[in-house]
Amino acid sequence: EWERAEEMAFLAEIWLTEGRATEAEVLLVDCLTRLVATSKSATGSDRKLFEKWFQNHRAAYLRLFPGRGAEALSEHGLPSSTLHC
Repeated sequence: EWERAEEMAFLAEIWLTEGRATEAEVLLVDCLTRLVATSKSATGSDRKLFEKWFQNHRAAYLRLFPGRGAEALSEHGLPSSTLHC
């Protein structure tokens, strides 16, 4: 359940500053993909938690990779929210 941790976004930022952009991007995309998959079985207030985690990593991705943006996330099949899945 590492994909839920806020620290994953921090790790991606560290990797990016170390020149490991590809690894940083893969990490965030993996987090987002896993959150979308597991959010589908969430119910009640858990849905809001998954959305919070998802939006944290999505915001980190958009901030760290401004040239790629939401279009790149769409190419990976990632929605803008887990609440619409």
